[in-house]
Order: sequence, then C-alpha cells, then structure tokens
Amino acid sequence: MRLFLFLLCVSVMQTAWGQNPEMADGAGQKIFKKYRNSYFPFRTKTEVLNLKSAFLGDSLKGSFSLYNFGGRALHLAGVFTPQPGVSLSFMPEKVGHNAFTRLTVKMDTQGAALGFTREKFSVFDADSSLLFTIPLQYTLEKRPMLSAGAVPHLTLSKLTHDFKVMKKGIREQVNIRLTNTGNALLRIEKLESNCNCLQYEMVPQALKAGQSVVLTVTFNATNRMGYERKTLALFTNDPEQPTKVLTFEAHVK
Repeated sequence: MRLFLFLLCVSVMQTAWGQNPEMADGAGQKIFKKYRNSYFPFRTKTEVLNLKSAFLGDSLKGSFSLYNFGGRALHLAGVFTPQPGVSLSFMPEKVGHNAFTRLTVKMDTQGAALGFTREKFSVFDADSSLLFTIPLQYTLEKRPMLSAGAVPHLTLSKLTHDFKVMKKGIREQVNIRLTNTGNALLRIEKLESNCNCLQYEMVPQALKAGQSVVLTVTFNATNRMGYERKTLALFTNDPEQPTKVLTFEAHVK
C-alpha cells in the first residue's frame, strides 16, 4: 500500500512539473534516435542544414525541424545570424523543453562563391548571446545560357560508377574520359567533392574542340563503413550545362 501511494505521488509530481508524458513511456528514446545530431540546445535529424542548390544570384530556402532538449523553454523572437544575406525564422517562436520548432533559412546568393560550400552557421538570440552553431551547406551553379555560334560542350564517358563491395582501408580507382565535343575552347573551372574520401587527378584544365582528357578518381575507404554515395561536381564554361555531377557508390565492409 505504501509503495502504491509513493508511486502515485511521483506520478502526480511529474505531471505538476510539466514533464511530457510521452517522455516517460519511451517516446523520448525514439525521438533521440530519430533526432540523433546534437547542437545544444537542439537536436536535428540531419547533421547539416542542407539548402541544396541554386543558380548564382538566385535565392536559397530550407526548412528544418528542431527538437529542444535544453532543459528550458526558449523564446526565439528576434533570433538572428550575422552571416551576410541570410535571414531566419522559427515557428513557433516559443518552444518548450521536449518540444519541436521549425527553422526556416533564406539566403540571397548575390556575391556568394560558385560551387559547394559547407560552413559553420551561428545563431544568436535577441540579446546577442550565442544560441547554437550548426553546419550549413549549399551548391551554387552558373545559370545555363543558350549561345549562338561557336560554343564548348563537355561530354563524359560515364556519370556514375559503383565500386561495389570494398574492404575498409582499401583504395579503388576509376578513369573517366572528358571530351570537348563542342567547337570552342572548354575551360574546366572547378572540381569539387562532397567528401575528402574522393581524390582526383586531371590535366589540363582547358580542352580544345575535340580534345579529351582522363580524370582519375580514387575512393579511399579508410574510416568509411556501410553504404557510401559520394559526388564530384565539374564546373565549366559549357553554356548549356555548366555543372555536371559524377556519382560514386561503394559498400564498405
């Protein structure tokens, strides 16, 4: 009887303290498993805020669900970032402990750098105190242009390659032929990968009409495990398709 009364008192006290009843029945563990990335006081599903891609000069926008596990309610009105061209908003602006809010990030890309960018994104509250920091990434491409007369055109021998099953720590290579099938000079302005596990070698950086070059790509399975899908973007002066993306897959065991 005493045990029953004790447990009853504990239950009443938990309710009085405002504890989310779902957290007591294992739902909290499920949330932590789904929102596994910690950027205190929030947890997120993904390890980075990915604004995806846009043409240089256009706007980027992304919306992300955040879970507050910081132990107190947060008031997010007036929250800002000093990053140029970036604005953000929360809905709702008042989020309790063990509750969700949605962050919307908008970015004006005028003056931003071409290609893939991943950088730390710091958010401050209305009192200019640091609230949290999280990685932000995006890719900016040149807008395609339809040109009359002589133009370059990049043709690749393949767009995807599967390294299949690899042992951890092994390196595998693949050669991809790049050909200028246009009738003007093709300039390869930039190569950029989303993972340092991809290394690449290629010369020259400019191809005359009809000229080819071999791009050697190495996948390094050191410190990798499981299914891997990585990309390598090529930025050129091809007016019809200035960005082409190569995709590489592997199953590391």
